Amino acid sequence: MADINLSLARIFQDMSSIYQYMGGEERFRALAYLKASRVISGLQADITSYIQNNTLEEIDGIGESIAEKIREFVKTGKIRKYEELKKQVPHELMEMMQISGFGPQSLKTIYEKTGVASREEMVNALTDGRISNLKGFGKKKVDNMLRGLKL
Repeated sequence: MADINLSLARIFQDMSSIYQYMGGEERFRALAYLKASRVISGLQADITSYIQNNTLEEIDGIGESIAEKIREFVKTGKIRKYEELKKQVPHELMEMMQISGFGPQSLKTIYEKTGVASREEMVNALTDGRISNLKGFGKKKVDNMLRGLKL
């Protein structure tokens, strides 16, 4: 599989995580980008071949909006909407979304209630009790989060 497919799949995975973090009505967008990410990462052919053959939107999970973003990425190397979205979530929180035990909603709650936005701050907040004092963050969850960070 081509590097461009991997790059696009990663971007759409990140966009899905950001939309999950935003919550509410954005959950459907999150699901659409997650599906697109999975589909693109599973393609055997380079995504540009689908653009050249005018069959991009025939791929399951690739609608008009996502196809437009794929074309933009192939043409410019960036997706403007992704760049805008990244500004709404602290960078280190984005990275933590990939760690077991750290879902987008948990991170959003922690960030909004404690201001914790980095890995180091997260370890400190998990160990000093600031997070275990939050609703929905019991001992087991906090222990799992710490374990995920250490791995």
